[in-house]
Amino acid sequence: MNLYTLLLSLFLSSQVSGSFSEHIILSPKADAKHSSFQPKLSVNSNNPNFIDIEIPYNENKSYWVITASKQLLNVELEFRWSIWNNKASDNILQVAPLKQTKKKDTYVINLTIHKDQLQKTYVYYDYETIVKDGGYYYTYDFSKYQLQNKSQ
Repeated sequence: MNLYTLLLSLFLSSQVSGSFSEHIILSPKADAKHSSFQPKLSVNSNNPNFIDIEIPYNENKSYWVITASKQLLNVELEFRWSIWNNKASDNILQVAPLKQTKKKDTYVINLTIHKDQLQKTYVYYDYETIVKDGGYYYTYDFSKYQLQNKSQ
């Protein structure tokens, strides 16, 4: 290998970034490789005006519930910069962190919302701050899901 080729390969290799990130909008039609993230939605057994949502908890990242003033378009569901910069768009009414709860041998995120808010409520799952290799980050669009019976 001549000196030119060696220097060129060293220069190019130092300029290559290994970072990867992709935003996924979770819905029942999401790719099967994201199936472990799928939530369960059911009518609240005490009050049929409320919807219970259970999301499988995955470690290393955080969850936020986001309430909007209207149903958002898919292009508006990417909340990464809002979370990282602590600045929400005009359509966002509330952003609140969510904590996991223990369920048998695992952890879940539990959320109960009024059925009228289902079209305007989202859960966002991502790192709290900027990372070099962000992997997948998710927005749960609950308006796309069918309600299940509690026993399912």
